[in-house]
Amino acid sequence: MNEIRAFLLSSREEGYAAFQRKLLPGVGNIVGVRMPLVRGYVKQALRDGRWKKWPEPDADAPYEELMIRGLILAQADMPFDEHTRAMEAFLTRIDNWGVCDGVCSACRFLRDDREHGYRWLTHLLESDAEFTVRFALVCLCDHFAREGDWTARVLEAARTAKCGENYYARVALAWLLAETASADAGAVTAFLRGGIDPFVRSRAVRKIRESYKISAADKAAFDDMLRDMKNKGVDTH
Repeated sequence: MNEIRAFLLSSREEGYAAFQRKLLPGVGNIVGVRMPLVRGYVKQALRDGRWKKWPEPDADAPYEELMIRGLILAQADMPFDEHTRAMEAFLTRIDNWGVCDGVCSACRFLRDDREHGYRWLTHLLESDAEFTVRFALVCLCDHFAREGDWTARVLEAARTAKCGENYYARVALAWLLAETASADAGAVTAFLRGGIDPFVRSRAVRKIRESYKISAADKAAFDDMLRDMKNKGVDTH
């Protein structure tokens, strides 16, 4: 048994594993280790460098082992180009929103060189892989969307995202638009009135109307948009 799995088995909670399985339908190999413990383990491995001796997760690696690998790669001290190469290789292993979003939030290296980070993420948005596209959208959401001076470029990236009919990519796009509205509601209103997937528009408007980050005055335009969609028979749920 490798070191990571020994840690996971010693830290597991079956009740938490059952809870996680409900949140992550289709993900069967869940041990049940809470994220604060996972993050603490990652922090220690980064501090002492032992992660460099760990083998790549095998095909049967549990959910938490993949999360650990992703968090390590996202936070390890390495040049930007090495970071992106390592992350692109890791992205081929992601098949659920939990690992995807957990790793995105840790990718603070993108803030060290925003220009190159943005270009890399827009490259990922051209992928045919659902969770690679979601990864790029959630990274934009976490590290760019709330910065007002990036609004135009975030919306440009959103316009080119290759979501297709992929549910998890489309939901991430709606989330990105809602977060961007907290920085520039007017720009997002104009974007949503353009030619956009009705599912994404509906989800984005719902999230915006539920947000505490957007003023009542700014929400008024989205209320009007929601009424228009309902009048046209668009499913807004």
